[in-house]
Amino acid sequence: MVSENTAALPPKVWATLVTNDDYLKGVLALNYRLRCVKSKYPLLVLYTTTFQVPKLAPTTAKEYTDDPRFNECWTKLIAFSLTDYSRIVLLDSDMLPLQNMDELMDLDLDLPAHASPEVAQTTGADISTGLGKLNSGLLVINPSKAIFDQIVTKMNEAGLDYQFPDQDLLADVFKGRWVALPYIYNALKTMREPAVHGAIWRDDKVKNVHYILSPKPWDELGPDGTWKGDKPIHKWWIDAYKSMRAEEKTLGVS
Repeated sequence: MVSENTAALPPKVWATLVTNDDYLKGVLALNYRLRCVKSKYPLLVLYTTTFQVPKLAPTTAKEYTDDPRFNECWTKLIAFSLTDYSRIVLLDSDMLPLQNMDELMDLDLDLPAHASPEVAQTTGADISTGLGKLNSGLLVINPSKAIFDQIVTKMNEAGLDYQFPDQDLLADVFKGRWVALPYIYNALKTMREPAVHGAIWRDDKVKNVHYILSPKPWDELGPDGTWKGDKPIHKWWIDAYKSMRAEEKTLGVS
């Protein structure tokens, strides 16, 4: 929940954006897992109607008819303007924290080095090695009015040109000056496949799984709560969700 009393706000928070009811299960599981891994920071949920976050969009915007959810993604960028916080770590609502990640709240945003698959567990790749774009699933930001103004200006210049809205815009605004984190903080589920990045992936090192693409794990739940999927990595989310629901029942939450 978000309090209107800004004087009581913590200086550092996790934040996520929920754009429709389909992602509500994801948000609830995200919050549950942050508690399970004993994060000392709260989760701030941005939702345009419920939390009265001003909707942000370019003055001329491409319509993402294939995935209307992208039309709302611009609103996630409002986090850059929340200067009541000194640090916000933005998480997509289809993520599952597996280990504590509180170190991101104190991360120095300096230049990394990159090396072998083993080093990839702790060090992000240098963006000069070929990473032209970033993935905005997890962003470590220091809110700033000046930066937010740059984002809005750029948004209104090039909104029609972006295939992936907030992600492509941030890659342009921060070109040459963003820091790549180790994959363990934004471990795309597809990376676990042997033919993709199985040589890099380590189950015991991954701190946060990102369930990109469809179906989402919760899409595989039947009306009776039975899981209809077959991917082990999806079962991680299902197990966490069922554990959360069991806890809620003990608390009298239906």
